[in-house]
Amino acid sequence: MVQLRAEAGAVRHARRRHERVVSNDGVAGRRLLGAVDRRTTGRLDAPRVSRDRRAQRHPRDARVGAVGDGRPEDDGDPPMIDAIVLVASLLSFQQRDVAPAGAGTATVRGVVMSTEATPQPVRRAIVSVAGTTPRSAITDDRGRFTISALPAGSYAITATKAAYVTAAYGATRVGGAGTPVVLATGQELDVTLSLSRGGVIAGTIRDEHGAAMAGAAVVAVNLETVVPGSSIAPPVTWTDDRGGFRLYGLAPGDYAVAASAKIQGQGNVTAPSEADVDAMLAELARRRDGGAAMPGAPRQDPPLPTPPAGGLVPSYFPGTVIFAEATPIVVSAGDERNGVDFSVGVVRAGTIVGALSGDPAAISTAALSIAPDGPYISTLPGSMPVLSKRPDAAGRFEYTGVPPGRYRITARAGGRVGPAPAGAVSIGAGGGQRAPAPPGESVPFVYAIADVDLRGGDSANALLSLAPGRLFSGRVVFDGAPAPGADAGPTTVQLSGSGGSWSRSVGGTVMGNSLTTVAPATVDADGGFVIAGIPPSRFTVRATLPAPIASPWWLRSVMVDGHDLIDEPPDFSTGADIKDAVVTFSARHTSLVGRLVDAEDRPATNYFIVVFSADRALWLRNGRRLRITRPSSVGEFAFQDLPPGEYFLAALTDADGAAWQRPEFLEQVKAAAAPVTIDEGGHVRRDLRVRK
Repeated sequence: MVQLRAEAGAVRHARRRHERVVSNDGVAGRRLLGAVDRRTTGRLDAPRVSRDRRAQRHPRDARVGAVGDGRPEDDGDPPMIDAIVLVASLLSFQQRDVAPAGAGTATVRGVVMSTEATPQPVRRAIVSVAGTTPRSAITDDRGRFTISALPAGSYAITATKAAYVTAAYGATRVGGAGTPVVLATGQELDVTLSLSRGGVIAGTIRDEHGAAMAGAAVVAVNLETVVPGSSIAPPVTWTDDRGGFRLYGLAPGDYAVAASAKIQGQGNVTAPSEADVDAMLAELARRRDGGAAMPGAPRQDPPLPTPPAGGLVPSYFPGTVIFAEATPIVVSAGDERNGVDFSVGVVRAGTIVGALSGDPAAISTAALSIAPDGPYISTLPGSMPVLSKRPDAAGRFEYTGVPPGRYRITARAGGRVGPAPAGAVSIGAGGGQRAPAPPGESVPFVYAIADVDLRGGDSANALLSLAPGRLFSGRVVFDGAPAPGADAGPTTVQLSGSGGSWSRSVGGTVMGNSLTTVAPATVDADGGFVIAGIPPSRFTVRATLPAPIASPWWLRSVMVDGHDLIDEPPDFSTGADIKDAVVTFSARHTSLVGRLVDAEDRPATNYFIVVFSADRALWLRNGRRLRITRPSSVGEFAFQDLPPGEYFLAALTDADGAAWQRPEFLEQVKAAAAPVTIDEGGHVRRDLRVRK
């Protein structure tokens, strides 16, 4: 027996709630780890665990169950592996549905209750069961519901209602993932779902003079799910006549609150300078004092003000227009965070003066786009940069009315198919000049990207040198079964950006990242593919088979010089092509399955099972070698198609958002997790037991 101990204060609740911690001696409140039967002797002390920033900010606990040695036995059934529990802070994870099968004779019925001190039935909540065919029902005045005629299979059960956080059956915390329910033919299952009121963020929006701003748009951006450079559309609320707002129904998490003034009319928003204000006041004083022009003299009206350009742009609490400088607001279920007051006003807009260099023909036909460094919030009104001067013959261009912030400017030229216009020059693969392209020939893309940091009212320069897009080529092979015929449909290989593709165009100004979108390549009859004109950026490699032949294949690897590009996304900003990639589809599937039980051999469903690579370099967020799942209602869990390699297996009492994927957290789990080896086409079973 190996006794693992963690220092009492190693990983502590941010608000020091007195939660019960499962321990070997059954004493509540201690940070003591249970015992693990590793069929070995000696003593191992767990390393001291330091709290990360998220652990300090979040008032939510999660416990981690470590498991014993997961190496397969030489003969006989694999041993039951005991699991233990420690405390660590985590972040919501979504369980995939499992398709139901069989006759539709099962029934799920139950009640939805609130989580108040005195629980009450929740009427008119929507209860859904997710399988192959989604089914739903609305609770009555007693909070009860019935969903019948369900085929046998595995289902996820959820309840939703406005102002409440979606509740999943079997979840261990508010907003957490639930436990799949396995229904047998004819089974009748009674369940209770608990709905908790969501968190609230409330405050006041004022203008730059301190006056209440009515009609301002306000949103809450979940920092745990947002991807920089992406376009998001969070729900919007509007301030009342006193500038007050109230965002409700928020799931636990960290939020940035953004607000923007209501824009009425059209045209530029400007702010007069002090000299302009003085001139207007002087003219009013002259009129008040009876000053008049000489009879017959032309009227001398004061000159129109020429204020600096400005704009209304989203501002973030506590009063910054830079997304990265927003102060996160931590929200827990049922909490009300008041006093989120900040100002929104006209900000001095700046100018970006840029220049393109490269082939003259490319410069004259280049398209430009600009994208903010943070997310673009499509539900908030606000100003956007204006491409006031398109690239001229010398490549000079200009953006005006640019709100403060960090931006990425992308230039792209080429891609035309067919004969060039009279007198035009097209771009060769090497960036030089050549004769116009004949009909049917595509002109290779050339790109340039520059990042610009602009503060209010400043002018910034951007120099972009157009260079040919890179090339990605290789071949597709099949392993474990005969290659499918080409007549079933096209097989494609594609490159995808991490933030998705989005674009907004107003008056010839394009915002977004659509210029870096790459068209997929169709695999030819010999298995070869070529993707040309790739912008200087990082991409994820994907390959897709046509639906009629997709089974039984899975994408095993994309190998280049010993590196798997699925695990190591290629970066084309280095200026080099990537050739001779081998994309392998395999029919030899792998699996890691097991059953989690408690000390009395009952299904232990209030846990998460995590598996992750033994190689720290492969701990990539949302990577395929980093998986998590919930045991079913009978304690069964399964991981399919893990790439062959060395892994660690552990049981967690909670998993929230993406925190469980953080390297610092996985290091904590690694110290007590069980090693598991998965061979090519291997099927491994590991049953776990949680010790009290």
